[in-house]
Amino acid sequence: QRSFSADTAIHGTMSSPETCWPVPMRAIGAQNLLTMPGGVSAAGYLHKKGGSQFSLMKWPLRYIIIHKGCVYYFKSSTSPAPQGAFSLNGYNRVMRAAEETTSSNVFPFKIVHFSKKHRTWFFSAASEDERRKWMRHLRREIDHYNDRNESHISSDSDTDADSFYGTIERPMEIKHPVESADDDYVDDDQDEDEEDYLKPDNDVSPSPSGRPLGPPPSYPPPPVPAAL
Repeated sequence: QRSFSADTAIHGTMSSPETCWPVPMRAIGAQNLLTMPGGVSAAGYLHKKGGSQFSLMKWPLRYIIIHKGCVYYFKSSTSPAPQGAFSLNGYNRVMRAAEETTSSNVFPFKIVHFSKKHRTWFFSAASEDERRKWMRHLRREIDHYNDRNESHISSDSDTDADSFYGTIERPMEIKHPVESADDDYVDDDQDEDEEDYLKPDNDVSPSPSGRPLGPPPSYPPPPVPAAL
């Protein structure tokens, strides 16, 4: 009979003894992460749906890295620190996100947690092949850190779509306790999209409402009638 402690022992070299799933590193540059011993599972650009109430309709381009059970997102491949990161612990499903499909987001997908209390992450790829590639990498990462190394996900991009998605979108049963997500590094997530779109370059840049930011321009006072 498999126990949580057995799972912990298996992954003990990757994280502290009290948790069997690695947690994101808070301050690591994209290039440093890419050159970590053992390499990364996947890296490249995707559009990521904004996480705050001000940025839900925005999908800024982000450089995404999957490394040891965690997903990091950076502004670019040379950023000195991530905009945010989250552990895939408890996430058990990778699916197409048809509800997010628009003319500018043709190939969206989502990462779903088994608990509805946790955030669903939305990304959008540049092509169908790219979407399949990223969904495959994410599912393999989830399978690996849940000791599901018997994953039968085809690596052939020409696989029939129904067969591919039928396999990859199937929810995975979570067998071990899921630790709290307090270690997720998403502190900047509420601000990062706003920063890209709302932060003025100077005091007179227009605000999202179209009104200029900063002090109003000074106008000359109206002429005063001359005294008789």
